[in-house]
Amino acid sequence: MEKSKRILIVLIILLIVMAVMVAILINTNKKQEVSHGNNTYTSIVNEQDEAFEKVNDYKTYFTVKEIVENYITYMKQINGDEYVDASSLQTTTTQIATVMQEDGIEALKGILDEGYLKDETDNSLIKMQDNYKQDGTYTKQVNYNLNIDNMYQCGLASNISIVLVEAKLNNAELNLLVKLDSTNNTYSLFLNDYITKNNYTKHMSIKSINISKNKIQKNNYNNDVKVEGTEKDVVIQYFSDYRMKMLNDTKIAYQKLDSEYAEKKFGQYSNFESYVNNNKNNIIVASIDKYQVVENKNGKEYVCVDENGKYYIFMEEEVGKYSVVLDTYTIDLPEFIEKYNSANEKTKVGLNIQKVFDAINNEDYEYVYNKLDNTFKQTNFKTVQEFKNYVIKNFSGKQLKYGECQQQGSLYIFDITITEGTKQTNKRVIMQLKDGTDFVMSFNVN
Repeated sequence: MEKSKRILIVLIILLIVMAVMVAILINTNKKQEVSHGNNTYTSIVNEQDEAFEKVNDYKTYFTVKEIVENYITYMKQINGDEYVDASSLQTTTTQIATVMQEDGIEALKGILDEGYLKDETDNSLIKMQDNYKQDGTYTKQVNYNLNIDNMYQCGLASNISIVLVEAKLNNAELNLLVKLDSTNNTYSLFLNDYITKNNYTKHMSIKSINISKNKIQKNNYNNDVKVEGTEKDVVIQYFSDYRMKMLNDTKIAYQKLDSEYAEKKFGQYSNFESYVNNNKNNIIVASIDKYQVVENKNGKEYVCVDENGKYYIFMEEEVGKYSVVLDTYTIDLPEFIEKYNSANEKTKVGLNIQKVFDAINNEDYEYVYNKLDNTFKQTNFKTVQEFKNYVIKNFSGKQLKYGECQQQGSLYIFDITITEGTKQTNKRVIMQLKDGTDFVMSFNVN
């Protein structure tokens, strides 16, 4: 009997110990390390309790992006990084600085949240913007380069939400909270110091958010942001964003290129930098002439053509994030591969000829030169420059018409007509198809 009691007591103790261990394990699994900047916090939340979700709709993303850009405009004004023509105003630099900074502070306070402003002064706001100052004299128009890394949204009420923006401004960290009121079409901001002080992260619990759910009253600064998020809006946003990166931060623009394309087209950053410098005058005035949206298994492609016939193909990874390809021939896009693989041999030859003419019209003579048969090259064009001179005279800026195509063994002979106004020249392209989409070619030289 005593033995049975002892066994029962031992079993009860074991059950208690096991229950305690299970409780500890469950509690440990709830803990997760949340990193923000250079600080690390421990948050006891389940994934289901996380307040923020990634922004995945275009209207919200580009609305918030425009709001951030408005803030940066006021920041530049406060910092003295906006150009002012002092000679036309007949006033001193000191007076200009005073007026510009006062106007900038007024505008900034107009977009900052009431709950944020209660703990700030004009001097503290000026000091925070000073972290991003570059010139400060009002004698130069300084470019501030914004790169948004991520956006996360949390709904507070039926028409009130906040968006956590993780970004960099001139490669320095710029994190913001944007409060949106969809009823009044208004917004307000909390700056980085508020985020840091209150431990706001994308992993935080909804219970930890202490921002008012009240509507945002309209003033002269915190409204009139109208982005619908249509395909046209997306195209304009991506094109404008990349165009400004090419002009103001070529290293970031190079990093935005599709990796395979960057390697094949430019090889290294210095070649891309030269490409941008050689085309800078066209890039400055470039605007979209036409565009097409292509959907494939990898997502969406926004194929844009400017008024000079230059391609900007944005391959979207997620809302607001893209990689870029600047022509249609250096690498094979998914839709080209699908079309090519389903085509007969003669159609494949025609597609390759179109690639060649696209490259010629893009002044990419080296690409075409590398597609020439080696014997043909050695006989007719020993250097790229010789080939370039011939192409400019005989092909550049001219229209292409396809004629008959016939097969002789492994070779395909395609008759084409080159037209310029009323003048026509007949050419015969000889092409051999290689593995995949590769090919070599020659043509009659006369």
